[in-house]
Amino acid sequence: MSHFVPVDPVFNISHSDNHATGVAYSFNPLFHPDGPTETRTVRGTKLVVLSAGSFGTPGILERSGIGAKSILEGVGVKQRIDLPSIGENYQGLSLLRARTLPSSSY
Repeated sequence: MSHFVPVDPVFNISHSDNHATGVAYSFNPLFHPDGPTETRTVRGTKLVVLSAGSFGTPGILERSGIGAKSILEGVGVKQRIDLPSIGENYQGLSLLRARTLPSSSY
Protein backbone atom coordinates (compact mmCIF):
# COMPACT_ATOMS: atom_id res chain seq x y z
CA MET A 1 0.00 0.00 0.00
CA SER A 2 1.32 3.49 -0.81
CA HIS A 3 0.35 6.88 0.55
CA PHE A 4 0.71 10.39 -0.76
CA VAL A 5 0.23 13.27 1.65
CA PRO A 6 0.81 16.88 0.50
CA VAL A 7 2.30 18.46 3.61
CA ASP A 8 4.33 21.47 4.60
CA PRO A 9 6.76 21.54 6.24
CA VAL A 10 8.64 18.27 6.33
CA PHE A 11 10.87 18.46 9.37
CA ASN A 12 13.22 15.52 8.91
CA ILE A 13 13.74 11.97 7.78
CA SER A 14 13.78 9.14 10.33
CA HIS A 15 16.81 6.85 10.13
CA SER A 16 17.81 3.37 11.19
CA ASP A 17 21.33 2.21 10.35
CA ASN A 18 21.63 5.05 7.80
CA HIS A 19 18.51 3.91 5.95
CA ALA A 20 15.45 6.15 5.72
CA THR A 21 12.55 4.66 7.65
CA GLY A 22 10.06 7.52 7.76
CA VAL A 23 9.32 11.23 7.54
CA ALA A 24 8.25 13.70 10.27
CA TYR A 25 5.81 16.32 8.95
CA SER A 26 2.94 18.63 9.76
CA PHE A 27 -0.10 19.56 7.69
CA ASN A 28 -0.12 22.83 5.79
CA PRO A 29 -2.87 24.95 7.40
CA LEU A 30 -3.60 26.60 4.04
CA PHE A 31 -4.68 23.25 2.61
CA HIS A 32 -6.03 21.77 5.87
CA PRO A 33 -7.39 24.72 7.93
CA ASP A 34 -9.26 22.41 10.33
CA GLY A 35 -6.58 19.71 10.32
CA PRO A 36 -4.30 18.61 13.12
CA THR A 37 -1.46 20.93 14.11
CA GLU A 38 0.90 18.46 15.80
CA THR A 39 3.95 16.94 14.13
CA ARG A 40 3.30 13.44 12.79
CA THR A 41 5.61 10.70 11.59
CA VAL A 42 4.84 8.27 8.79
CA ARG A 43 7.00 5.17 8.44
CA GLY A 44 7.85 3.15 5.35
CA THR A 45 8.50 -0.58 5.43
CA LYS A 46 10.11 -0.94 2.00
CA LEU A 47 10.79 2.48 0.51
CA VAL A 48 10.64 6.13 1.57
CA VAL A 49 10.38 8.65 -1.25
CA LEU A 50 10.65 12.34 -0.49
CA SER A 51 10.21 14.99 -3.16
CA ALA A 52 10.43 18.64 -2.19
CA GLY A 53 11.94 20.17 -5.31
CA SER A 54 15.37 21.62 -5.88
CA PHE A 55 14.93 24.26 -3.17
CA GLY A 56 13.19 22.19 -0.48
CA THR A 57 15.00 18.85 -0.62
CA PRO A 58 18.49 20.07 0.46
CA GLY A 59 17.07 21.65 3.62
CA ILE A 60 15.20 18.50 4.58
CA LEU A 61 18.28 16.36 4.01
CA GLU A 62 20.44 18.71 6.08
CA ARG A 63 17.92 18.83 8.95
CA SER A 64 18.08 15.04 8.86
CA GLY A 65 21.86 14.95 9.22
CA ILE A 66 22.79 14.36 5.58
CA GLY A 67 25.24 16.94 4.25
CA ALA A 68 28.47 18.81 4.85
CA LYS A 69 29.88 18.49 8.36
CA SER A 70 30.79 22.18 8.58
CA ILE A 71 27.23 23.28 7.81
CA LEU A 72 25.55 20.74 10.08
CA GLU A 73 27.84 21.39 13.06
CA GLY A 74 27.25 25.13 12.69
CA VAL A 75 23.53 24.69 13.38
CA GLY A 76 23.79 21.85 15.90
CA VAL A 77 22.61 18.95 13.72
CA LYS A 78 24.27 15.57 14.26
CA GLN A 79 25.78 14.39 10.99
CA ARG A 80 24.60 10.93 9.88
CA ILE A 81 26.00 10.85 6.35
CA ASP A 82 28.86 13.00 5.03
CA LEU A 83 27.61 14.29 1.70
CA PRO A 84 29.10 17.77 1.19
CA SER A 85 27.46 18.25 -2.21
CA ILE A 86 23.96 18.64 -0.69
CA GLY A 87 22.64 22.09 -1.57
CA GLU A 88 25.76 23.13 -3.47
CA ASN A 89 26.12 24.19 -7.09
CA TYR A 90 22.45 24.67 -7.83
CA GLN A 91 22.25 25.59 -11.51
CA GLY A 92 18.53 25.72 -12.13
CA LEU A 93 16.89 28.15 -14.47
CA SER A 94 15.78 31.44 -13.03
CA LEU A 95 12.24 32.47 -13.77
CA LEU A 96 12.01 35.68 -15.75
CA ARG A 97 8.64 37.11 -16.60
CA ALA A 98 8.50 39.53 -19.49
CA ARG A 99 5.33 41.46 -20.01
CA THR A 100 4.60 42.69 -23.50
CA LEU A 101 1.90 45.15 -24.40
CA PRO A 102 0.47 45.62 -27.87
CA SER A 103 1.70 48.68 -29.67
CA SER A 104 -0.81 51.22 -30.86
CA SER A 105 1.09 51.58 -34.15
CA TYR A 106 -0.42 48.41 -35.66
